[in-house]
Amino acid sequence: MTNLFDRYTGTVSSYDSTSLTDSTANWTVNEYAGWYVLVGEDNKSFKITSNTATTLTFDNDLNGTLHNFYITFVSRDRIAEIESDASNATMMSNAFLFKKHDLANYDISSKVFAYLRSQYREDFDPLANILNLISLQQVFCYYVLAKAYQDLSINQDSFESFKGYNMYEKSYNDTIKDALQMLQIDLDQSGTLDNSEILSNDGAIKYFTR
Repeated sequence: MTNLFDRYTGTVSSYDSTSLTDSTANWTVNEYAGWYVLVGEDNKSFKITSNTATTLTFDNDLNGTLHNFYITFVSRDRIAEIESDASNATMMSNAFLFKKHDLANYDISSKVFAYLRSQYREDFDPLANILNLISLQQVFCYYVLAKAYQDLSINQDSFESFKGYNMYEKSYNDTIKDALQMLQIDLDQSGTLDNSEILSNDGAIKYFTR
């Protein structure tokens, strides 16, 4: 099974204020649009607006000396848009959030695999042909927060953390089905979704609900 949200670790070959290049990369065009690039010693995050095979472009001004970088499906800033505690690096360190990201990567990828299993053929992998993976970003954040608060409630014996765990676990469970139903599968592998594919993708929904 493919893990859909693996972090990419790269080395900066060159960069300017709004882009960076990794000359060794071989990305699919715009596969990381909507994801985040983490750069610098403090892992400052920038939302990726587009990418070529080797270059990431983003909205913000990039400066300083850069060496390595990460591409990640959600960043601390993205999670903090939902929960302000995520901006507290003492409460939720980078390493802590990375572990929760990895857990979400495996578990939500498994959900997607099960949801799309009926569309597998010998010559077609639906997981490799999802056109809007970004539609799972919100539910991914809910999952990360649920697992983060679950750990905090155990380690700190905190009632507030326990409430946070229950709230985000419920948010995840309430939205995962709808998020899966929003997935768009490029059945003819043309790179775009046409009307016939929209109708055909309904088969995945029927698989999930029966």
